[in-house]
Amino acid sequence: MRTDRHSPLSRCSHRKPLLLFALGATAALGLAAPGPRLRAQEAGETKKAQPDDAEALRKQVRELQKQVEALQRENAALRKEAAQREAAARRAEEAARREAEAQRRLADENFRKAREVVDQLLRNQLLREAGKEKKGREKEAGQRQGKGKEADRERHEQARKLLTAGAGYRNENKLAEAEAAYRRALALLQKLSAADPKVPDYRRDLARAYREFGELQKTMGRSAESEASFRQAAQLLTDLVREFPAVPAYRLDLARNDTGLASLFMAMGKVAEAEASVRRAITVLQKLTTDAAPGDLEPLRELARGYYLLSNLLRRTGRADEAAAALRRYEELQKQLKDAGK
Repeated sequence: MRTDRHSPLSRCSHRKPLLLFALGATAALGLAAPGPRLRAQEAGETKKAQPDDAEALRKQVRELQKQVEALQRENAALRKEAAQREAAARRAEEAARREAEAQRRLADENFRKAREVVDQLLRNQLLREAGKEKKGREKEAGQRQGKGKEADRERHEQARKLLTAGAGYRNENKLAEAEAAYRRALALLQKLSAADPKVPDYRRDLARAYREFGELQKTMGRSAESEASFRQAAQLLTDLVREFPAVPAYRLDLARNDTGLASLFMAMGKVAEAEASVRRAITVLQKLTTDAAPGDLEPLRELARGYYLLSNLLRRTGRADEAAAALRRYEELQKQLKDAGK
């Protein structure tokens, strides 16, 4: 092991011969025996020199002890200094470790923030792309919907033309052609109403098709089928009146359907059902006539038809007075229609 010549251990090793010499001298004072011839000669001198030599040796021993104590103190100081340096080194190491840990945490935090920024940018990009894709789909759907609505309008118009054709064939007594036209109109309107029930015009025209087809079936003597058609129309119109109570046209259509059903019941001999239907129609039509806009004669015309039908029904059941009153009311309404038409 290499040691510094100025270190405490080095200084102790250099002074070791001196210590050994002092110890040897001390032992020599007590152990060395003079020769026989010298005893007598030196006896006197020894007695004289012994006190001086012992005092000098003791002085040397004390000096050596002082030096040893000084070396011990120096060694203790060096040990203390070494311990302090070691503690300082440990503190510096701990500080460096804490600094490294702080740097690592800072790097992790910076990385986390950078990742959040990148993730947000990616999300924004994805949202933009999704928005563009959604707009593209909506545009395409709108185009398809527009084309679909256009096609629905064309089918609806075709159905209305078929209804007009069916009524014309019926007036011409071309019953087979009229039935074919009504069936085609019903098929178109049923599909339109099922595909888009929120369009009330589809359901209103479907009810019209059922009512007019019921009239045709009545003419053809198919009473049961005719009643089923009228009841289909009544259900559709009842729903429309409930959903749109402020639309008078739906109530007028329902009253017109009740009048047709009453006429069918009279032909079938169902007098009670016929009277209930016609009186229900008259109640609705009286309110519609009062609320009708100027120039709107349809409610008045249907009301006159209802009273005429009621007068015939009452006459058949032997209620002449009631029948006469209903007939007078019919005539009054007809006069109003004639005056309004001038």
